[in-house]
Amino acid sequence: MDEQPSPSLHEEQATISTSPFGRLKARLARLRLPRRPRESRKRLASVLYLSLPLVGMYIGQFLLRAIPQAQAWGFAIMAANAALLILRFRPAFPAAQADWAQAAVGLLIMLPLAANSGGWKHWAQTWQLFLVWGIACLFVIAAVVRLEPRPIRLGLPAPESLDRRDWLIVGLLLVGALLLRVPYLETVPMGVDPDEASLALSAADAAEGVATDPFATGWATHPTLQFFLNGLAIRAFGRTFFAMRLPWTIAGSLMVVALYLLGRACYGRRVGVLAGVLALGSNTAIHFSRLGLNNNGDSLFAAWVLAALWAAGATGSAWAYAIAGFGLGFAQYFYFGTRAIPFVVLATLLVWLVADRRGTLRAWKLLLGFALVTLVTAGPLFGHWLRSPGSVSEHLFLTMPFSDKMQQLSAQMGLPEWKLWWYQVRDSLLVFTVTPDRGTFYHPQQAMLHPAQGPIFLIGLLAVFARIKKPAYQGLVAWMLVVLTLGSVLITDAATFHRLLGVLPAAILAVAIGLDAGVEKLAQTVGWTPQMASRVAALVAVVLIALDIHFYFGVYNVHQAYKTPTQEAVTIAALDYEWNQGHGTFLLCTREGVDESGKVYHSPTAFVSHERFLGCVPAVLDRLNTEQPLHFYILPDQADILPVLQARFPGGRVEEYKRRMDGMVLVMKYAVAQ
Repeated sequence: MDEQPSPSLHEEQATISTSPFGRLKARLARLRLPRRPRESRKRLASVLYLSLPLVGMYIGQFLLRAIPQAQAWGFAIMAANAALLILRFRPAFPAAQADWAQAAVGLLIMLPLAANSGGWKHWAQTWQLFLVWGIACLFVIAAVVRLEPRPIRLGLPAPESLDRRDWLIVGLLLVGALLLRVPYLETVPMGVDPDEASLALSAADAAEGVATDPFATGWATHPTLQFFLNGLAIRAFGRTFFAMRLPWTIAGSLMVVALYLLGRACYGRRVGVLAGVLALGSNTAIHFSRLGLNNNGDSLFAAWVLAALWAAGATGSAWAYAIAGFGLGFAQYFYFGTRAIPFVVLATLLVWLVADRRGTLRAWKLLLGFALVTLVTAGPLFGHWLRSPGSVSEHLFLTMPFSDKMQQLSAQMGLPEWKLWWYQVRDSLLVFTVTPDRGTFYHPQQAMLHPAQGPIFLIGLLAVFARIKKPAYQGLVAWMLVVLTLGSVLITDAATFHRLLGVLPAAILAVAIGLDAGVEKLAQTVGWTPQMASRVAALVAVVLIALDIHFYFGVYNVHQAYKTPTQEAVTIAALDYEWNQGHGTFLLCTREGVDESGKVYHSPTAFVSHERFLGCVPAVLDRLNTEQPLHFYILPDQADILPVLQARFPGGRVEEYKRRMDGMVLVMKYAVAQ
């Protein structure tokens, strides 16, 4: 089951020619346009590769103007591209060596972004920075994809190119994931975390041109490139909660596709489909896909990089190595948890060395190309970290136990340090099936996997260890242990799901493997046909995701509070501002989050309205324009101001917003229509 496609697939392939789908496939094949002759493709590729040095010389000319304090960069890049062009025109010079020279030129083009000589990035336009970065990546990737394929013996299912069935599965998974993540995005979950709005404020700065450098760090040392990507949604939909959350919804949906491709490459199509379906409906995956947080990038990039890397190892495809390298480098621009993925990659390469040392060593050029693509993609950020070490270490050492944090916790709780360490390890190992989330972003009083999946997850672990001699299963265990160690054991306050989303795809894969192995064993015992076994596995998967979806939308978001009452109240006020399209004057009546001048600094309202939310201080009330509608949102800590407002601005309407969990009044609204 784990090394070959399922028996049912063999039978389907044998009967495909007589099935309606098979006949349709045959007709489409006859209608397929003829492929461009091989010689014609080679000539086109030669022209493209000859044109790259010309593009590089243009970049050199651009840098001559953009960096007047360090024009040596421009001259060096122009000279390097001129030399590359000469090499390309020399028929006697080996093309492979010219490709390595092209990769070196690409790294040279990237260096001005990493070094930022003379601070030139501060006055360059954003599109210019993206242009230099994109050309640098193009040079290296275009060189790497021409490397000679060298497969490694990894005991995986026979490599097959993606066919129409795969594209159909990918399309269905993507559409299904989006249907569970996009509707009512701005109100489910209701409470908007200040971290969501803080990240969105940075994205708004990028969208509005206030921030211009995508290769630096910003709020809480988060890399800034992600803000520019989020800014595209804000440009399209405005400063709304929908725009704040939409990019991460797309990332969460793409993770489902990436996990299918990973499962298909390593364990066969049936496990891949089961993993994709389970990821589609996972309550944890859905929740973090519906937040304006960058945490679920961990799940996407972990699945992306490992899917491409294992496919690259099995097929030797240079394209797959390049895709894996770009994913690994691009991941570094997102949440801190993606910095664990390089360690997962190192563990994977160790597994490859054990499985086929000679084959892995023979593929050293491809692995070097993978590393070069990673380097050129993440190079500008690496340079920023080297120039500003605090931008990478500031947040790190606030949470690591090997600082004085563990000693502080020991003193506060009156427990020896060894016991705290034991709690860290225990909770990390039990996070999938027992330990609930300790974080503030999702606290459903259950483990990362739905209780119905817990037994199947344990069966999956048994199946994994029963097949542990096979590299793909060793890689899965290494993936889980690396992320659990770096994301939980070595970070205080384990286990918080937002730090462990890099291991969520691995946990879902374990459930899929357990379901596949369990159904296979049951089929052998009962005497089912392979087709019946596949149907039972599909039925169980559908039931599991139905339970997950019901829990998230029917239980958690109806009966349980998501955030503190104050944060939920601020969310209500900000949403009301959206629905009223900013028409009128909006005031948040609270003692929390308002300075002496009356300016409100609650981040959700700050993101949605910019600076149009005010406080109920006398200086503000005396200057109100009473010719437009007034919207007062009164938090419980200042409930006694309502009679004053009614006397001063009569004729208004009072409305209460209560928390669904316990009926507690979150906020009162006093609206005066003028």
